[in-house]
Amino acid sequence: MSYKTKILAMMLFFNLSYMFGQDCSNRPKFTGFSQAETDKIMEYVCGPIVQFHVEEMPANHFLENFLPWHREYIQGLEEFLANEGFSNLVPLPAWNPCDVIPDSPPFQDSILTNCPEVDAMPPGYLGESIDCHDFETNKYTCSELCTFDDFEDFASTLQADHDRIHNAFDEGDVVTPFSSPQSPGILLFWPWHAFVDDIYLKYQAATLDPDLPLNIEFVSEDCCELTFRAPRYCCSEVTWSIDNPKANSIIDDWSTDDYWFMTASVLSSPGYTVNASYTGTCGNSKTVSRSFISPMVTLPTLPTSPPLHLQDICMDDDEKDNCYVFQI
Repeated sequence: MSYKTKILAMMLFFNLSYMFGQDCSNRPKFTGFSQAETDKIMEYVCGPIVQFHVEEMPANHFLENFLPWHREYIQGLEEFLANEGFSNLVPLPAWNPCDVIPDSPPFQDSILTNCPEVDAMPPGYLGESIDCHDFETNKYTCSELCTFDDFEDFASTLQADHDRIHNAFDEGDVVTPFSSPQSPGILLFWPWHAFVDDIYLKYQAATLDPDLPLNIEFVSEDCCELTFRAPRYCCSEVTWSIDNPKANSIIDDWSTDDYWFMTASVLSSPGYTVNASYTGTCGNSKTVSRSFISPMVTLPTLPTSPPLHLQDICMDDDEKDNCYVFQI
């Protein structure tokens, strides 16, 4: 069975199609947490993690810092979940605020669970929807992301729309903890910010931001075929090539939710360079390259000194001329 067949057989297809203005996503759609998942997340969140958000709010909730800082904040939870055996939640699912607030039977209150140090959310929101403002429009689709003047314009607009969702639970003068600096102590904060981060990642891919992580990995060897992969991001496409003309035989390419794959025939040369050329929705291009030595070609291991039977051999009687010269 080829590597492609194995991958496609093992894939779990997430529902990545979002209604209400979202054309694609890099994260699975959030539908709720189990009780075990809720308990594990709150184990990480409650206490220092909530307080860290409170302390960092003045410095990291404005313009250029807001999106990168919250990505690292979410990654902290994702690393914890992966290490604790909850890799099914990595990447963290994203909650589109235009969708209803999911309940998770039989644990009806799990998504609005709060840390002990954070006030509880008002009842009545589970299974309901809120005013999702501009997230209901096409503002953050791949093509519309190209209409922002620059990153500052994009970041300030997204943060303003983000703020409206945090405040959407407030009623008149009654402020809920979801609109406070302690909002990470409400479980819904995490899939909500995963959604915000996903829009940020879409913008990076559409514009091919220099900070977008790009790399090529060797995946497998199957007889005479080698398979490689590169990260797949919503709002971008990839074209593969191989520099070595003796090995320039691409057999197939395909994708999963997370990666672009390419299978090539590399038979005659131990050295070659694989290129993945990304093109973002906004027209920017960037090529990432990596050189490989084919695992199908075994290079000889040279000795570090002459064989014993050659060390003292010379072709003349006084052992000064035409002696064996060992080179590595």
